[in-house]
Amino acid sequence: MGAKIAYQNVDDEIRQIHWRSNPDDGLLSVGPNLFEGLIIPSGEREIGTVLKGKPSVDNYTLNASVTYGMKNSTGETEEKVANCSGTITVDVSKI
Repeated sequence: MGAKIAYQNVDDEIRQIHWRSNPDDGLLSVGPNLFEGLIIPSGEREIGTVLKGKPSVDNYTLNASVTYGMKNSTGETEEKVANCSGTITVDVSKI
């Protein structure tokens, strides 16, 4: 596929990557979904996609968000979500 996610300032390998596809028909599976095994705090990684059926579209558009930790006023770490910039177009004929 050749598409990559580029990231920076990831604070822990347990942070998650949440993928959103348009259309969201449940047929496209995308990864990676965790930073575990990826170089942190910054880097890039080729994404992988799998179709779990026959789609009715030629392309999917992907957006992502990632979780991160932020200390609150009591010193506890709260998990927050940051939307990523950019989109990835997945051509179904190339999967």
